[in-house]
Parts: sequence; structure tokens; C-alpha cells
Amino acid sequence: MMSNDIPPVALFVYHQANDMASLRAFLDSAELKEGMERAGVAEPPDIRFVEVSDFAGY
Repeated sequence: MMSNDIPPVALFVYHQANDMASLRAFLDSAELKEGMERAGVAEPPDIRFVEVSDFAGY
């Protein structure tokens, strides 16, 4: 998050879930909508899904 007077251009949020149904339920939740309102989100978010096929063991 940016703390100066310049609004952020983009904010990337990573939210992990066990399945797509859980993610969709979260996106439709009142909790998320209320949190976005409190944060001052003015436009609908651009939501994209990424599916992890494997994790690297570094």
C-alpha cells in the first residue's frame, strides 16, 4: 500500500484456497465487499485466477 497522496495504480493480492469454489464464494462474500468499501475501493476489481501446478523446492 502507498501511504502518500498519490493513489496506487495497481494492488496485487494473492489469496490461496483449496478449490475454485472457495475462491468464488470469497469473491461473492459480504465480508470482502465491506472490506473493499472501508478501504475506499472506487471501481470493481480486475480479478484473475492463477492455478499453481507445482511448487519449486528452493
